Amino acid sequence: HRLITAERELLEKTLRGSIKALIEILSLSNPLAFGRAMRLKQHASQLSVGLGVPLSWQIEVATMLSQIGCVTLPAATNEKLYYGKPLNSDEVELTQRLPALSLQLLESIPRLESVRAILEAQAYNFDGSGNPPKSPQGESIPLGARVLKLVIGYDTLEAAGIDTAVAIGSLQSRKGRYDPKLLDTWARVKNKAASQGLSEIPLASVRPGMFLVQDVLSTTGLLLVARGHEVSPGLLYRLRNLAAGSVREPLVVFAPVEAKRDASKTRSAV
Repeated sequence: HRLITAERELLEKTLRGSIKALIEILSLSNPLAFGRAMRLKQHASQLSVGLGVPLSWQIEVATMLSQIGCVTLPAATNEKLYYGKPLNSDEVELTQRLPALSLQLLESIPRLESVRAILEAQAYNFDGSGNPPKSPQGESIPLGARVLKLVIGYDTLEAAGIDTAVAIGSLQSRKGRYDPKLLDTWARVKNKAASQGLSEIPLASVRPGMFLVQDVLSTTGLLLVARGHEVSPGLLYRLRNLAAGSVREPLVVFAPVEAKRDASKTRSAV
């Protein structure tokens, strides 16, 4: 029993360490792709809450690693992907290879079979149209792949500056591409978030637990933090340690109830 337990712990530590290393490499080598991966993870988490089920580690890891192949793309192409800009034919061909590159990078890591299955099926249409022969369709497609396809489709539209309602409508018009149950849930989640409203606040009022809705830029236009990040104490510490006046304000955030309450208490104390 001790031997089996020790082997399991070793495998789990190896798996966690490998995933952490890959994500850190992505954050250092390609901040734009890392920012998009963080947004996809946040979208998947929101969708999971809407479905009333916990976000599985397989789906979380798949969303985070779905952009790992972007390390092979030119900087200009990565920028277009991040901001939802149109791609030329050569760039489209490059991006179509990304899932295969991600699978290649992950194939030697143990215990990631379910994650690789998600990444392999992420482009499959729900109704089977255009899918490779004998590939799964409908609910036979892994749930994580259906989630990833939906959040990538939405994020691409949102990154291009398209309004939430219009983006949802565009996804709904693409008949057969997405799981209709997931799409209905996503529409409900985003409409609820929109009704709760966003806040534009100075950096001094930002609190851990808030989510960055827009990129945090320096006053010279340099990307400091990609949108989609949840504000952590460490992130807040780094931003506030920058030179005074170097962060473009106000910041646009979405604040859960707890974060709003903390910010209100701080303002009252001031």
